[in-house]
Amino acid sequence: MLEKGRGALVVLADVLARWIRAPRERWSIPGTVCYFPTFPSREDLTNHYYRACWYAPRIAGRCDQVFLFQSFERGQARPGPRPAHMGAPPPDTSHIMVRAGRLANLRTLVRCRVILIWRGGWWSRLLRVADRLGFGIVNVDTDDPRAIEYGNYCSLIWKQLLPAVEKHAVLAESRRRFREVAARVARRGARRACVLGTGPSLEEAYEFDFSDAVIIVCNSSVQDARLLNHVRPAFVVAADVVSHFGVSRYAHKFREDLVRVLRERDVVFVTVATFGYLFVLHHPEVADRVIFVNQTWKGANYDLLEDFRAARLDSIMNILMLPLAATFAREIHLLGCDGKSADRSNEDFWAHAAGAQYHDLVVTGHLCHPTFDGNRRRGTYERYRRSIEETIRTGERKHGIVYRCLRPSSIPIFRNRYLAAEGSDRDRSRGPRGGPAPAGRSPRGTLAEAAGACGNAPVEGPARRVDGAVPETSGKARETRGE
Repeated sequence: MLEKGRGALVVLADVLARWIRAPRERWSIPGTVCYFPTFPSREDLTNHYYRACWYAPRIAGRCDQVFLFQSFERGQARPGPRPAHMGAPPPDTSHIMVRAGRLANLRTLVRCRVILIWRGGWWSRLLRVADRLGFGIVNVDTDDPRAIEYGNYCSLIWKQLLPAVEKHAVLAESRRRFREVAARVARRGARRACVLGTGPSLEEAYEFDFSDAVIIVCNSSVQDARLLNHVRPAFVVAADVVSHFGVSRYAHKFREDLVRVLRERDVVFVTVATFGYLFVLHHPEVADRVIFVNQTWKGANYDLLEDFRAARLDSIMNILMLPLAATFAREIHLLGCDGKSADRSNEDFWAHAAGAQYHDLVVTGHLCHPTFDGNRRRGTYERYRRSIEETIRTGERKHGIVYRCLRPSSIPIFRNRYLAAEGSDRDRSRGPRGGPAPAGRSPRGTLAEAAGACGNAPVEGPARRVDGAVPETSGKARETRGE
């Protein structure tokens, strides 16, 4: 009887939801976001006010008003100074409004499109009912590990406020842009690709000549101008909700460097749409250099031209770097993909190369998102290890891809794929064939030469076909340029 009673209540709730939802969509205020419950202290108000400034930028008709209600002071109250660990807010925050009163908070709630729950309580049980009534309910409690506020905040615009038709248009434009960029990259005729992570071995990139490969760099490598000058990447990728699209000073510094790189270099930024769209809203000046990929692919992807979706896996390597590399080449080299270090500090989950981490700003990310590190340490590395093994083994078995590590790695799947140097690693001043390195050249030569020096034959056959791409060396390419 008890189970039947509960079932009847669920059915009744569904009926009421359908009855109330339609009129609510007519009388709710478009583009309105409201926090709940009221903030009982200035400290709590300040914490979320500056988050709202970053995560909820003004978008006409989509995000017009963001309300925070406080109950610690009569009348108008202002948040405190911006916390030292948070990045500077955008210039326009006039749509972020602080009001007073619990009753006023409730009146606004019933007419807003999205409710941000910043603290749990007895009312949390009502969230499921409210969601069925058409309210967008988002948990942004920074002290609740289950909330994953750093992800919910970062996806607020894309998931809650952007209509499906607009998201479809954004992704369609990104796919068109990617095909255009891919054709341009493929015209170089590179037969191999190289994925550059941020591990300590990245510091040894200067031993290699990357001119015969499509280069993909990631994350905070954008700060290292010397490295970028040497490897000349075609793509920069990043998608971390804390380090790249979060509210901390670390993320703020990363975005400053990324914008500079996109302005000054012939490179495009590839990221996931759910989180990365926020970046373009704040930096429309580089929108034409950004490509969004929807992260809906369940397994590893080996050709983004065939299926323009990112993998729902752990790590930017699985999500975008290896799929990008496989799109252009069947021979993929890796450097800076070191895993946990045995002789360097894994100060932020991994060890990093000196120029690939904002070491003095790492703590600001943890202060902004206090539950993030604990959540990450619960199984993330093991999930990453399993997923990267599946990606590599499937790539080799089903797609004929050859993976080669330029330096040793602690990641198990890479250990027997290390491109061991001929003879010994002790003399790194030697050239690719054991002789002196030619003047002005990297000691180990091009990636093909480095592979050959270790007895590894390069993968035969032409570069992977990209529609619309004609190799630069062909007569047809010269004809199309009028040469």
